[in-house]
Amino acid sequence: MERPGWWPDDRPMYEVVWCTSCERTFTPDQADLSDGGPHCPHCGADPIAWWDWQELLLSHPHYPRDPEIGGLYPLY
Repeated sequence: MERPGWWPDDRPMYEVVWCTSCERTFTPDQADLSDGGPHCPHCGADPIAWWDWQELLLSHPHYPRDPEIGGLYPLY
């Protein structure tokens, strides 16, 4: 996956992002760039609320390795 221009150079590139605010997945290229973005395309959360999907799998190994994009995956 190509690194979006807004993605920080010092941050590893995530293939799938999980948002802690709405608990939904998306790809970095789906981020909402309106209003000075990037923001979660589902709830508008800032990148500080985003986790790498692979990181979430460490505590939730029963979740699929390739999640449904836009799918809801509760933390608790």
